[in-house]
Amino acid sequence: MRHHAPDVAACGCAVTDAGSARKALAVDPEIKARNLKRLRRIEGQGRGLQKMVEEGRYCADVMVQTSSVHED
Repeated sequence: MRHHAPDVAACGCAVTDAGSARKALAVDPEIKARNLKRLRRIEGQGRGLQKMVEEGRYCADVMVQTSSVHED
């Protein structure tokens, strides 16, 4: 039986292994900007969740926000 690797979105880069620090080469600036924007949005949602928990917000509201973070 043959196993297939799961589909993975391409990151748009090539990798060099110069020494111990691997670096991405030729990264598409649009892809990089899009990824950074998404990471910032996720980070903000995470901070929102922390604040909701600290404030003792209603569990259902926290779960709705958690679901929103999971979708991103």
